[in-house]
Amino acid sequence: MTKIRIYQCRKSASQSGLRKAQKWVVEWVDTIDFRNRRILLFSTCDEALVFGTHRGMEIDHSPAPLKSQRPKSYVVNFGIKYGQ
Repeated sequence: MTKIRIYQCRKSASQSGLRKAQKWVVEWVDTIDFRNRRILLFSTCDEALVFGTHRGMEIDHSPAPLKSQRPKSYVVNFGIKYGQ
């Protein structure tokens, strides 16, 4: 049985937007030669899961990472505190 891994792309450190990070990747895990590994991109997790289940593959699914966003303010750049 073929084993695949499904995960969501992460944005690179130099990337400010989330354009590439919205894709889901299906990667074959059981290949011996890493130069011949196959990778498919899907726009949603459900599409990737349907792809694997219809072909009878063993699926290792990683859920989407939680996105935490710290509140930022322009004033913080200058070390000025509110209320003082």
